[in-house]
Amino acid sequence: MGDIRASWVRVSADAMLIILFAVVLLLPVAEQLIGIDHTTAPVEKRRLAKRPALRLDAETLDGFPERFTAYYRDNFGFRNRLIRWHNRVKVRWLHASPSANVVLGNNGYLYFAGGDTMEYYRSVKPLSPEELEQWLRALEERRDWLAARGAGYLVVIAPSKQSIYPEYVPGRFNRVQQASRLDQLLKYMGDHSDFEILDLRGPLIEAKKQSDVYERTDTHWNDLGAHIAYSAIVEHLSTWFPNMTPYPRSSYEVLSREGPGIDLAQLLGMEDVITDTWVSLLPQTPRLAEKVDPGYLLPLHEWGVTPPIVMQHPDSSLPRAVVLRDSFAIRFIPFLSEHFSRVAYLWEYGFDTAAIEREQPDVVIHEIAERVLIQDWSIPVNPATMSDDLLRP
Repeated sequence: MGDIRASWVRVSADAMLIILFAVVLLLPVAEQLIGIDHTTAPVEKRRLAKRPALRLDAETLDGFPERFTAYYRDNFGFRNRLIRWHNRVKVRWLHASPSANVVLGNNGYLYFAGGDTMEYYRSVKPLSPEELEQWLRALEERRDWLAARGAGYLVVIAPSKQSIYPEYVPGRFNRVQQASRLDQLLKYMGDHSDFEILDLRGPLIEAKKQSDVYERTDTHWNDLGAHIAYSAIVEHLSTWFPNMTPYPRSSYEVLSREGPGIDLAQLLGMEDVITDTWVSLLPQTPRLAEKVDPGYLLPLHEWGVTPPIVMQHPDSSLPRAVVLRDSFAIRFIPFLSEHFSRVAYLWEYGFDTAAIEREQPDVVIHEIAERVLIQDWSIPVNPATMSDDLLRP
């Protein structure tokens, strides 16, 4: 009797194990079919593979298995939940980043590591003499091309968070040498040219003694940091436009609240766990500049990353501007736009002469993220043919 019972228990246990194994295998399929898991998808900064069409022709059938495998890998059931669980284990228990694009810093700081950003921070690859001369020629040619059209040219470098908060960067990211590519470029320009680049590191490092100027979980500065950048830009422009004065911080109400983590926490799928302090500057008087239609149409691919943002002020006596920019400019757009009758913000690292000629600005402000200096954006051109050549990498 005992043997029969023991045998029955073993059979039951085996059956339960088989059933459990089958359930585990089938649950992702069931979830994919009926959608029972509503976990928010983590931000992956890429397009997930779409379900491939199945047609009964040789060309489609030949590549279908690979395309379907890519689709299933990106869309299997409970994928979002499993990714988030995996990331929590790595961050909380193993103190390791699950994303190659995010570095876990000290004191809750996250750092962007994509695009060789950490290699730039470590100064592992200085600019060569040829590259420095190439930058000088490109910047002077652009300045001269604009001057011939009655416009000024201001280049502004938006510092990486690593440059403003190096104290929270993990010690394993040792600096090979102290001088960064930006330090090299500033020194070379100072020694060989009268072209001045606006370096924002000084005022931002000074301002951080009073308050945070970058988001702990974001690549970029917060509103306070953006206001520091804006003030430095306007103060520099006041040498060309004497009536231009930045609005002081006292013109704004500072609001802060605890909220979900921002872009780097989202890349980890942990924005609900790694939170941040959201800082906003609200003007105490209404802003006058308003977003308007650019007034011209171009195919989307000609805009580069995103269509232009054009802001217009009711005071037509104010100067006009074009701002060549990246994501760092987003936060200072509301501040800066108050000083121009019309300002077009174009997201690009090149020098779009066609757009500049179309806008006929009094000044071109070129905001460049410091980290892109590890790449070569300084394509030299022949000024005689510049209007036919968009200076894009």
